[in-house]
Amino acid sequence: MTGQYRLRMTEKVWWAIALCILVIFTPVLAEGGPHEIKIFTDKNFPITGIEALRESGVQITVYDLGAPKRVARALGAGLPGNPEQAQTAMRAKVNAMGMDEIKRRFKSAYAGLVQALNYRIERYPAVVFDRGDAVIYGVTDLSEALRQYRDWRPGPHSAEHNE
Repeated sequence: MTGQYRLRMTEKVWWAIALCILVIFTPVLAEGGPHEIKIFTDKNFPITGIEALRESGVQITVYDLGAPKRVARALGAGLPGNPEQAQTAMRAKVNAMGMDEIKRRFKSAYAGLVQALNYRIERYPAVVFDRGDAVIYGVTDLSEALRQYRDWRPGPHSAEHNE
């Protein structure tokens, strides 16, 4: 009897812990917030507030639109001005790094640009909510972008409903 009681209490404790985790870590979702956010930016526009939303359970992906230039610049760094010598030096770099590594770097660098084209992003920084449901341009504070999204989106979490 005591063993069964302990098992039941353990189950109750685990359910209580799971419920607490759900309540603590999903306030954004409970308020009708987004489930997914994609951010398009570069090093000139650092985004703030990312970790706080990630802790709330929102899936956030940040795309650095400056990455393609940096990868190309790094690959071409230190090449001589003479075209023949530059070609020889580039072959040596490719052999040292391996073509698979170079492809991986370029694929990773251009992933943000491909996604920006898919979402028809016109400028950046841009914050995309729920697969293109809304796009907020020019905002680098993620909590402000979320506020604007909630104000725009109809429902119990919007500003017009709360008045």
